[in-house]
Amino acid sequence: YKVKASSGKALIYVSNINNRLDIFETNGTLNQTISGPYRVRDVAVDDNGTIFLAEERRVSSYDQNGNLLWRLGKDANSGSGSGGSGNGEFSYVFGIAVSPEGEVFVADRNNQRVQVLDRNGTFKRKFGSSGTAPGQFSNPQDLAFLPDGTLVVGDGSYLHYFQQDGT
Repeated sequence: YKVKASSGKALIYVSNINNRLDIFETNGTLNQTISGPYRVRDVAVDDNGTIFLAEERRVSSYDQNGNLLWRLGKDANSGSGSGGSGNGEFSYVFGIAVSPEGEVFVADRNNQRVQVLDRNGTFKRKFGSSGTAPGQFSNPQDLAFLPDGTLVVGDGSYLHYFQQDGT
């Protein structure tokens, strides 16, 4: 996963099976390691260099120096099974993306929805449900924003196109 950090330097973010995130320069030099994330599925970085991680049952945010800013969801060791279904709770987070306005969009796979958080991890809204009709998902797994701000959500069967308000 490659992005430009606020320093203007391109970096590559690689989740590691040993519960860490490795950050490399494009020449392959290890720049930094962040320890503690659990089963990272996806990474997003905003224009300020803030790092957002889609972990198994939670979302975490770190500053550019690797300091934990916040964590939302249930700990994998909490005995919570597959996570939770309430607002700000997740059941297998697979994708994460930051909108042009700085909101954090999370593909909450087993809950068949997308949750939207602000930069500080506060729940703002959610959209989607299980099914095959427009606006419904079959295990949403990945998120991306097009240059015009359109959100694309990939699930087990389709690509879905949304406005940022969920329509």
